[in-house]
Amino acid sequence: MAGAEIGPKGRRKGMALVAALLAAVSGLLVPVPATPIGPQPRIFTVAGSLARAFSGDGGPATAARLGFGPQTTGNPHHPGVTVDKAGNLYIADTPNHVIRRVSAADGTISTVVGKGGVAGLGGDGGPVELALLSLPVDVSFDGAGNLYIADRGNMRVRKVTYDSAGNGTITTIVGGGAIPAPSAEGKPATLVFMGGDELYGLDVNESGDIYFTFVGGSNGRLIKVAASGDKAGLITTLPSGPGHFTDVAVTGTGATESVFIAKASDLLRLNVATGTLNTIAPGYWPRGVTVDPSSPTDVYFTAAGANSAKPQVWRIGADGSNPVVVAGDGQVGFSGDGRTAVSARLDNPGGITIGPDGRIFFSDSDNSVVRMVTSEDLPRSADLSLTVAADPPMAEVGETITYTAVATNRGPDPAHDVVIEFTIPVASGSIQSATASRGDAIPSPGLMSPVAPPPLPTTRPSP
Repeated sequence: MAGAEIGPKGRRKGMALVAALLAAVSGLLVPVPATPIGPQPRIFTVAGSLARAFSGDGGPATAARLGFGPQTTGNPHHPGVTVDKAGNLYIADTPNHVIRRVSAADGTISTVVGKGGVAGLGGDGGPVELALLSLPVDVSFDGAGNLYIADRGNMRVRKVTYDSAGNGTITTIVGGGAIPAPSAEGKPATLVFMGGDELYGLDVNESGDIYFTFVGGSNGRLIKVAASGDKAGLITTLPSGPGHFTDVAVTGTGATESVFIAKASDLLRLNVATGTLNTIAPGYWPRGVTVDPSSPTDVYFTAAGANSAKPQVWRIGADGSNPVVVAGDGQVGFSGDGRTAVSARLDNPGGITIGPDGRIFFSDSDNSVVRMVTSEDLPRSADLSLTVAADPPMAEVGETITYTAVATNRGPDPAHDVVIEFTIPVASGSIQSATASRGDAIPSPGLMSPVAPPPLPTTRPSP
């Protein structure tokens, strides 16, 4: 803030100084070049508008409505998200029975599998546009760009295979048979019957090996269906122990193959080659888990806020070392868009993924939105209102006036306001207030251009 002392002739000069000050202010209101938003990761909403429904296809994803929210029927509280190699975001909109896509090019949302609000089973062997889903809970891609869906209501894993022209064909690759799951070990995956169990997390590696969890009562199981080799297409149960599973993430192959499991209150790591199962994050109550594709030793997970845990996003070493808060201040709520991610408030964060550009996406489930954590400079486009005020508004000879100017984003979406405070030095004079508008300086939500992975804090907070 700047102080201005009033001289003996201050009152006579007041009007001239007001004019001079307003002229200086108007000079500040021309479009401002974008500047980096800083090294600390920031958070933005990229899909959803804080209300449950099915709407918005063809328009901005931030104006759309998603189906998940507090205590929604069929909502597992961790709707999955994934990103393709082009940076497009895919969302399992569970209660709406669809998979939705947010374009990396322009931030618009569309439905790519299923029909909004209609649960069903249909379309296998035909174009994906005609397919029906029932409570899809998770999504993943293989290295060839094929999309996999945990179709929970139908107790199946389904695959969308795309041809060179981008046309998709949907098939069932797990489930739909008559062999009860507990008796299906070593049997073809399409012959298994998972009725009565709950299908949860899903992940697929670059080779197309499928990993998923399902729960029958308290007897959770971790299943692998290999894409090649002597166990190709067969059900293989991996060590996981009993419990309630919510998500799974895989990294590596062969001797380095590891599976991370969000299970009840703990995050587990399975070394597939040795069968060794270790707890790497006890007591966090994880809901979603993913591995950084550019740094396989870094694991990210969401903590839903159950019991003593707090609603936050965490990064932890694959060996359980150095847990770091990535997003969330530990309080339940919705806030923080455009600001540092660790100061934001979340409500039951769920599925999580990391894109090829390092951006972190997760479903903020009970807020009915998907949010993004990033540290790169974002496109700036906003309608700014600039207010200049003096404190006190008038002064006597020898007193000091403090001038403060505040620029506030009035659009395009007031939910993404960012307030900038700065000062205007004035030698002497008096002024009450001035308001003007014009400019271009506020980060807007939405996009999704390639960037370097965001740096994260290095402090070690407790869960």
